[in-house]
Amino acid sequence: MAVKLSGLGGVITNPKGVRTRDSDLAIWNTAGTPAFETYNAANIADYGIVAAEMGATGIYSFTDPVDTVPGRFVLIAAAGANLTVADVRNNVFWENVAGPFALTSGERDAITAAMLDLVNTIEPGITLRQAIRALLTRAGLLSGAGTGTEVMKAFGQGPGGVVRLTYTVDPSGNITAVTLNL
Repeated sequence: MAVKLSGLGGVITNPKGVRTRDSDLAIWNTAGTPAFETYNAANIADYGIVAAEMGATGIYSFTDPVDTVPGRFVLIAAAGANLTVADVRNNVFWENVAGPFALTSGERDAITAAMLDLVNTIEPGITLRQAIRALLTRAGLLSGAGTGTEVMKAFGQGPGGVVRLTYTVDPSGNITAVTLNL
């Protein structure tokens, strides 16, 4: 099974996944006959499971070698082709911790904004935030019906509110053009 982890903070040149087992905190060793073992600094280079970025998303994937065993995953930016003790100490990008973990309100806001403003997530050139605005606008005020140009205001705003959608309508009532202000 593929494990997907976010590399918050940028592109990782040599991404490595490290897999541990919850029952005894043993670490998966990829060398020889792969298996869990008690941590041994001499074998640290063999603990890295090759990970790959999925497109240019900052999300990295690696294959869980034992997906039926409860455990944890860590995404580490290796300085070179193999993991080192320094990588494990200094370059951990993501760790899945059991139970809740605390983010500051600024971190929560930054993650939310990043998700809402990813371009092309809904339609080419349209972000999730813009799509939500367009949907809510359909519940807003409409003016200009029957004039050839219909204008829809942002949801919850009165006549002087922000114009989100402008439609050009032909005499048969067909919309022939749409201008978005999302």
